[in-house]
This record gives sequence, C-alpha cells and structure tokens, in this order.
Amino acid sequence: MTHLASKKEPSFIIATLPIAITLLLMCCQILYFGDFTPHIPLIIGIIVTGMTGKYLGISWLRLESAIVKVVKAGLPSIYKMATQLKPASWLSINY
Repeated sequence: MTHLASKKEPSFIIATLPIAITLLLMCCQILYFGDFTPHIPLIIGIIVTGMTGKYLGISWLRLESAIVKVVKAGLPSIYKMATQLKPASWLSINY
C-alpha cells in the first residue's frame, strides 16, 4: 500500500468546511461586532483546516508547505497592488 492510498479522500462538505467556517466567522465579526479585523477568524480557519487535515491523515509538514505555497503565489499581487495604489492615491489628492 502506498503512502497516498492510506489517506482519506474528503467529501465536498469536509473539503469546504474550513472555508465555510472562516467566512461565517468573518460575517459574524462584521455584522455582529461591527469590526473588520480578520485576524481571529483567519486563525480559527487555519486551526479548523489543520484539524480537518489531521482527520484526513495529512501531516502538518505537508499542510504547512501547501499554505506557504499559496501565500507565495499571492504575495506578488498584493505587493503590486500596494505599490501601485499608493502613487495613485497621491495623484488623486492633487486633482
């Protein structure tokens, strides 16, 4: 038996559970508390993702490397957006 064959395949509900919980917590924080600081809902979402991965038999090292891969893919766009929006805001103030 190979290493991949011993892992469980997640159902659609299990696979979308961390995303749904994170979105639900963010909505509650915005609508109920009137505050948009997404740190706590994101941390809880990462914990739920880790628990889901553990349930499915995925090691923390593999889960962590996947998270880092996604963050590395998204950082250039965030950097470009931040560096291009700042000069644009300077220009809009002067006119």
